[in-house]
Amino acid sequence: MKKVILLFLLIGTFFCAGMAQDKIVTVNGDTISCRILDVSAGKISYEQKSKEGRTVGKFISADQVSEYIRESRLLLEQTSLKSRRSFISLPSQPFRFSIEGGYGHLLSSFTSMRNDLLNYATSKNVDQYFSGMKNDIHLGADFHVLLNEHFGVGLKYSFFASEAELTSQLPTGTYIPVYYVQREESKFYFNYIAPSLFFRQWLDKKRRFALNESLSLGCMFFRNETRGGMYSMDRNVLAKSRQFAGNLDVSLEYYLLPYLSVSANIGALYTEIKKMEVSYVYDEQLQTQTVEGGESIDMSRLNLSAGLHFYF
Repeated sequence: MKKVILLFLLIGTFFCAGMAQDKIVTVNGDTISCRILDVSAGKISYEQKSKEGRTVGKFISADQVSEYIRESRLLLEQTSLKSRRSFISLPSQPFRFSIEGGYGHLLSSFTSMRNDLLNYATSKNVDQYFSGMKNDIHLGADFHVLLNEHFGVGLKYSFFASEAELTSQLPTGTYIPVYYVQREESKFYFNYIAPSLFFRQWLDKKRRFALNESLSLGCMFFRNETRGGMYSMDRNVLAKSRQFAGNLDVSLEYYLLPYLSVSANIGALYTEIKKMEVSYVYDEQLQTQTVEGGESIDMSRLNLSAGLHFYF
């Protein structure tokens, strides 16, 4: 008789377990009533009854799940999915491509260069020259692979270009105090490329807002093209340099759609020019020389920009 009672208890337990409903709570706060079949680091497989009474198999990506409750087993299992995920848990859209554009400002005061220019140009003209040199449009792009919902690795590119004109008055070299006006136009190009680390922290439960940081270390390619006036001894001068640089970006991102977002960004880029290769025409011959050993030139920059991001 005891064996029969025990058998009925076991059958009842299995029957109740089979009728129990599992639950999946999404990051948006929605609850899915289902029967969970399998839980892995990347997704949860489950099945539901359709309106026609058929059983339909489905799955949901791990980055869309806040927690799950599994009651269909003999023992109640309730756990946060975070404790079960491995470090590399690719989200449903692991690729992130971004473009950005805005304002760039060189941070250095260029004190030494400024003092040299004041020897043959007025303070007003020198100020205008540095204003054009230090401020202009900044553009950038990056591509990251998200290893999980909070961390990714990728590649970053940044571009900054500016133009400046310097007007100076130089003596003719005679005893008579006669001066001539000389104008020089300079164009500056900064190209930065580097491997990058990406970090993301969600700011709300619905995952519409995120705070992001990216850190990169790489190479800055600098190019300065100067065209002199008719009285200039060196009509055309080209200076090039390749230096180590580092960049830190912080952004506030808003998701318009799961695969599309916009952001407001602030970034700081550090680099110093310690050596340049200078090419110029002298006596109708092209000459090239390396300039180094002097005081390094700080070309660090602050960037303010807006970004557009695509996830796929």
